[in-house]
Amino acid sequence: MPGSYNRVKLRIPSLQPPFTFNKDASSQDVQKQYQELLQLGLNALNQPETLLDRTMTRAERIAYKPELNLLDTLLTEVYQFTTTEGEVVFSIKPRIYKQLRERLKKAEDNIFKHNPSLDPNELPHLPAWGPYNRDLQYWNPVDFEIVGVNYRLQVENFLIALADKLYSEGNDHNTKDKAPVPDINTEGFEGDGVDEPASMGDIKLAKRAVPRRARNVHEVANEIQQPQLPDRVCQYIHNYSSNHIAQSLQEIDLNDCPDVSGLRIHTYPSARAVFFAPSDISGVEGMRAERIRAVGRWQGHQPWYNCVFIGTDSEEPGFRRYLVTRVFLFFAFSWGNTRHPCALVQWFSTLT
Repeated sequence: MPGSYNRVKLRIPSLQPPFTFNKDASSQDVQKQYQELLQLGLNALNQPETLLDRTMTRAERIAYKPELNLLDTLLTEVYQFTTTEGEVVFSIKPRIYKQLRERLKKAEDNIFKHNPSLDPNELPHLPAWGPYNRDLQYWNPVDFEIVGVNYRLQVENFLIALADKLYSEGNDHNTKDKAPVPDINTEGFEGDGVDEPASMGDIKLAKRAVPRRARNVHEVANEIQQPQLPDRVCQYIHNYSSNHIAQSLQEIDLNDCPDVSGLRIHTYPSARAVFFAPSDISGVEGMRAERIRAVGRWQGHQPWYNCVFIGTDSEEPGFRRYLVTRVFLFFAFSWGNTRHPCALVQWFSTLT
């Protein structure tokens, strides 16, 4: 009814915890919408300032269950107002929002209790709802969904940062106060069988680029301390533009290459590789998926640059037909109306 004001329960699929639909093949539409809303929120709100390259582990979800339950309630039990023109808008409940912020602040205080010398700048800001932290502001359904997805990301990112800080400080306090962080070789490593048709394989960049990172190719090169990046990119573009005739980049004269000083690139923390590996844990047709990472700091600690096998045209048997390389950067750029997903790698020498 126009002009009416009600308390309602919503269950918008994209506002549910991502782990509930990320691995469900039947939820591909939800995943796609979630990623689109996520990027819109990151662009519009510029929060969180630092985006961690992982989702919450099961152990962390258990440790922070009260906070996550309040978050679910906040995004489900809302105020609905119908304007005199018949437009439906939504708002969160300030009482629940206040309770959640108090719990998040208490969890943050627990970090400083165990480590009084910790610099507050090492932790993210307390998550805030919307661009102006206005808990009573009403939003149309699409904007409410964008702000809600972004706020869930802020909260989960905040809790991950708290868990990482507790782990990194090596505290010996009651384990009930902290959320364990997985070892990178076990739970944190993403690899499993996939039920896809047998093929030569495929590699795709992560769905989301690293936000607020250097975008100019020279700035990225300085940031990752790989000064050869601009030269390799311009040689690649020259090679691509030369009627697609493949040749070694080292054979291409830089003087013949286009100017890339103004080229903007997007960097990615990882890529997903799908390949045929029936001898490993795999799907019904022998296909397996693994995450390849190239990040300067993993969970706030050491770098993680994966090594990979690259197949060649050699007729050598077994692994003799593969070369080994280490990935230092995943990135993409547009040139000539074509998007180019790329990787900067270091080749290992072969022994005979």
